[in-house]
Amino acid sequence: MPDLNEIIEISLDKISIGKSQARQRKVSVDDDLLESIKKNGLLHPVIVYQKDGGYELLTGQRRLLAHKKLGLKTIKAIIHSTPKDEYEAKKLSLIENAARKDMVYQDYVDTIEMFFNKYRKTSAVAEELGLSKYTVRRYLNFARLPKTVQDAVTKKEITIDNAVKALDAMGGEETTVDAKEVLQLANEMKKLSPVQQTKVKQIKQNEPSKSVTQVISMAKQTPISHKIEIEFTEDQVPRIEKFKTDNKLDSTEEAAEELVDIGLEKSGY
Repeated sequence: MPDLNEIIEISLDKISIGKSQARQRKVSVDDDLLESIKKNGLLHPVIVYQKDGGYELLTGQRRLLAHKKLGLKTIKAIIHSTPKDEYEAKKLSLIENAARKDMVYQDYVDTIEMFFNKYRKTSAVAEELGLSKYTVRRYLNFARLPKTVQDAVTKKEITIDNAVKALDAMGGEETTVDAKEVLQLANEMKKLSPVQQTKVKQIKQNEPSKSVTQVISMAKQTPISHKIEIEFTEDQVPRIEKFKTDNKLDSTEEAAEELVDIGLEKSGY
């Protein structure tokens, strides 16, 4: 019996892909990965644990599928201790996949919702998964969006943030809003400044009968009340860039604005 953390060659037919995998949708193998394995072998072993006389995959789903596609019979694997429960297994898979190629938004949502249903607090979920509270709230908000709006976010036609702001402006409940209007409003809001986006919500909530076109037109007339220039230190800029990348934001400016909002909220303002 292999020791824990030992790297061994395991027959592919002895490894199963269970429900603990965070990545459940659109799991594909690109040509770069196939070519890398053909030329250099597997540089990063998959991680498995023993189960039912065989092994279940914890991390490395793409690498395993690539080996199958190349017709290989075995794969390098690290033996991990058996997860204590489904939550630990899901957490390990999410951490692994989050550091690699973009996951489908709904795969993130499924994992975060699973942990939120257990802990009922965004702070507890964030701590358990090693994510920011902002990220946890963001993906929980994604779950609130109508399906057509979720699809637009997944295709990167609009951002989660604009979609959620549009939903909140329209009333905030998936079951009571017109999904087409939410999508239209989200598409228009991405052209507005943060101040104007806030104004959209105020206008729509105060005058719900106004059409999207009317609301956008009124919001565009909102002047920018203050413009504050901030200089960042050399060590702060990479951290802001990482926040932008981790949260799939469109620009460094948007990331800085979100961080200001988080700071104000955390400080109680």
